[in-house]
Amino acid sequence: MTGALSALVLGQDRFHTGFTIPSSDGGLLVEMWDRPGAWVSDEVLAALVSNMRIVAKAGQRGKPVPLYGALLGDRADLARRCLTQVSLKRTGEPIAFCALAYFDIPFGVRMVSVVHLGLLYVTPDHQHRHLSNLLYGASTLLLLMKGGLRGFWISNVSQVPAAVGLTAHHYQDVYPRPDPRARQSFMHLLLARAIVQNHRPAFGVGAEAGFDEARQIITNAYTGGSDELKKTWESAPKHRDPAINEMCRTMLDYERGDDVLQIGRCSIMVVWRLFRSKLPKSAPVQIAWRAFLIVVLGVLSPLARWLVAPDHDVRGRPLHASDDLEVVR
Repeated sequence: MTGALSALVLGQDRFHTGFTIPSSDGGLLVEMWDRPGAWVSDEVLAALVSNMRIVAKAGQRGKPVPLYGALLGDRADLARRCLTQVSLKRTGEPIAFCALAYFDIPFGVRMVSVVHLGLLYVTPDHQHRHLSNLLYGASTLLLLMKGGLRGFWISNVSQVPAAVGLTAHHYQDVYPRPDPRARQSFMHLLLARAIVQNHRPAFGVGAEAGFDEARQIITNAYTGGSDELKKTWESAPKHRDPAINEMCRTMLDYERGDDVLQIGRCSIMVVWRLFRSKLPKSAPVQIAWRAFLIVVLGVLSPLARWLVAPDHDVRGRPLHASDDLEVVR
């Protein structure tokens, strides 16, 4: 946690924090790494990728591990991701992870940042522990707190009703979702277009896939590395909300391999929804404590950076003359 707070104070684009959730099997260690490809050592990066592949292999239940996105272990790709991993504290065995991705979308003269919810795996033996809510919820919550409570756009690409429902129920202004009030705004459309045009490799969609803009459906989506994730309607995990299941059944062609592209927002309301959802026991307390510290440091860090004058400007040029420079008159 100290490293994360120091990074905030110094204004660095890096972040690492962790906490333990007590449990009967010795506790769960939850660790979050922001943009690890930009700053961690080769050894640490290799360990993070290895843990993800171990979990993905178990989650595939004998099928090959999909090779795309974070699972490739590319440093440049991991420099644009936020990884959250869960392991058994007693043994160090990895049991779950999610790999969020940052998409920068040009919008006029400014850049809009979208956090893509990305790939999530939980090993079969631990799928009863509500770790999906913990992984997505804690990740986006801590990013929200890191940004000083400023909301941000999120995206999700999936054909799994359980994942589609998680996004629809936890985040705000999500489209599409099974709600008569849900409308595709101009911003939804622009972000969806940009994501499909420029960021397909992040979620394993090939160039030959089509895109139904009005419904935000990616057709023939499983051709760009995510082939092994394609599911039949019968095998896709369902959501507790029948409306979510019916939306996926009627909107998606599972034989062809379609995905829904959901666009929504993460805001302070997500905090409330997170604490109302099913989470491992004591997880809300641990998350809230770290979120509080991040908010406090987010408020104090601008003052600290103002009080401690930098040695170089934003272009790397020294602001103070060196003692050993020769002055020529």
